[in-house]
Amino acid sequence: MAYASIYFSLNSGTTNSLNKVAWVRTNNQFVAVGAFGTILTSPDGEVWQQQVSNTTIPLTGVCL
Repeated sequence: MAYASIYFSLNSGTTNSLNKVAWVRTNNQFVAVGAFGTILTSPDGEVWQQQVSNTTIPLTGVCL
């Protein structure tokens, strides 16, 4: 069985580097984290909303 994947670039609304993206099943949304404490959430992976993290430390992972 062959699987095909199509990847394309979308605008996240931030110029900060993003380090990790995870799907959070309990909230039914994607969470992305990155440089300067960046946290973004999205219900569909296309429209992203910035969240307040209260830190400027780079975030490198998402723990569920």
